[in-house]
Amino acid sequence: MKLTFPDSFIFGTSTASAQIETAFEHDWQGVKARNGFVFDRTTDHEKRFKEDAEIIASVAPNYRMGLMWSKLQREPFGSFHQPTAQEYHLFIQDLKSKGVDIMMVLHHFTNPLWFSSIGGWEKAENIPLWIDFAKKVVDEFGQYVSFWNTFNEPNVYASYGWITGFFPPFKTNPVTAAKVVKNMGLAHNIIYDYIKTKYPAHR
Repeated sequence: MKLTFPDSFIFGTSTASAQIETAFEHDWQGVKARNGFVFDRTTDHEKRFKEDAEIIASVAPNYRMGLMWSKLQREPFGSFHQPTAQEYHLFIQDLKSKGVDIMMVLHHFTNPLWFSSIGGWEKAENIPLWIDFAKKVVDEFGQYVSFWNTFNEPNVYASYGWITGFFPPFKTNPVTAAKVVKNMGLAHNIIYDYIKTKYPAHR
């Protein structure tokens, strides 16, 4: 049997910063899984950027990734933490030098504690806080990016966080879940327009 893919099919690898970097002041830090694992230290990606870039480039020509919001932006509307930003620059530059195209994810489940503490995605008035972060990512790292993903699985994020209660903030309120999805949708529309204005050819 032979599998055939369209010429436009994109092969790639994928990670989320919170899943591979040591937790830093985000709302999943310290969460205990059913098997007893405590979400804190993961696979030490931030200590293995060179090694991981080699592995990523050896597997596929595309990489879907994200940056840790809580580590990059440590206060509302704050400038990026420059040592962290520089580490990301060097890592992505290394990937690009190896022929890897980047899909950048702007939100993948975790939020800074300072964002969660004021209601996070439950409140429409908090949308500008994420928009500020997302615009800064576009401005600072957009030169490396070919594809964008504004929100990773917002339906999963909202339903697991506010219906089943499996994800932080561990609530069971379908009405609030609907507000979360709506607010993420509004935020998506704003940053989509910003990206397309700045990088019309990006997808």
